[in-house]
Amino acid sequence: MDGRPGNENGYARGYTRVLGANAISNLGDGMLLAAAPLLALELTDDAFLVAGVSVAATLPWLLVGLLSGVVVDRMDRRLLRALVDSLRALALAVFALAVALDVVELWMLFAVVFVVGIGETIADTAAHAMLPMVVAPERLRVANSQIQASTLISDRLVGPPLGGVAFVAAASLPFWIDAASFAIAGALVLSLRGRFRAVAPDVDIAPTPDRGRADGLRRELTAGLTALFADPILGAMARVVAVWNALDAMMTAVLVVLAGERLGIEGGGYGVLLGALAVGGLIGSATAPAMLRWLGDGGALLFVIGASVVTAVTLALTTTPWVAGAALALAGWLGVTWNITGAALRQELVPPQLLGRVTSAYLLFALGALPVGAVLGGLAARVDIRLPYAIAAVGSLAIYVWALPRLSNRQVARARRRATPERYGF
Repeated sequence: MDGRPGNENGYARGYTRVLGANAISNLGDGMLLAAAPLLALELTDDAFLVAGVSVAATLPWLLVGLLSGVVVDRMDRRLLRALVDSLRALALAVFALAVALDVVELWMLFAVVFVVGIGETIADTAAHAMLPMVVAPERLRVANSQIQASTLISDRLVGPPLGGVAFVAAASLPFWIDAASFAIAGALVLSLRGRFRAVAPDVDIAPTPDRGRADGLRRELTAGLTALFADPILGAMARVVAVWNALDAMMTAVLVVLAGERLGIEGGGYGVLLGALAVGGLIGSATAPAMLRWLGDGGALLFVIGASVVTAVTLALTTTPWVAGAALALAGWLGVTWNITGAALRQELVPPQLLGRVTSAYLLFALGALPVGAVLGGLAARVDIRLPYAIAAVGSLAIYVWALPRLSNRQVARARRRATPERYGF
């Protein structure tokens, strides 16, 4: 691909394969989302250690997130993602065998979700950077909505309930299926035709003779951060999402404990509860384009932050499963709306030569905050299982007040006017 979509509808032929690979790999991930904490509960009854599964899964974004962006901007994104998916499939297959042989220990669970998480930093960044290569600019919001919808159907709606049921049937089964999903997704991405490198050369990719390789790599690592915070909208979004996701991780890391202690939900029922997130997310993916036209990008972002207070308060107070499910559905709707808006803005405001690094820099804040929040959630849950949710409610209100003057439609319009390749040196 040379960055120009291949038909009059704004989509290149490879888009359906990108969409399919996303759906297939996320089906296995959704099963893992339910199976990993359920396995942790069989191995330990310590809420802090159960939360450690979320820490291990998301810690790679803090450790290698920026480096992943450099790799994505240097290499063919198609080949890179296919390789990473193959390695993740191998790691999960080995772990599934250990579970089947009943020799699994808690550290092994932490290790495999950590390895899969490292692969996720590269695969997700590559997938985001590939999308403008198969979709016309005017179709990006719709395409991002479709990607989000496929992710939610697979990762949240179908995967978790299926993972809970499969885990009850055989503890190793969801891990075998996740391994297979990565193998299939990797093969599907590999079947794409064409080149998937950045559409224009980046003068900073290779170190010049008077700069060593270490200096060149350092400049590449910092280029994404510099570009991210050079734009006031993207920089403000990075700050907001770091705090917001840390608060969200405080809640989700101990959700399996809340479900058992306060809602009376266990096993397959926990997977169904997670499915409520997907139901809300599907509504978000369907309504986001209209909502953005109605409220504008800035208005939608501010609405999402403010409404998240309701989710946290509800989960802190309720003991009724359907009420908790409704709160999670609201959270899913809000999260998807934010993701669609943010992804389209990055793809619109950032040149393709920098998109991988800016994406990884953003995800460093967005996902690197998750292990921090998970640790804090586990510690707070030791005091009272409702405490992480109360903290999240207060924190969400605080970031809404901070974001009001920074994420307005006027600020978004100003950022669009300033977004030219020359601003970034291209």
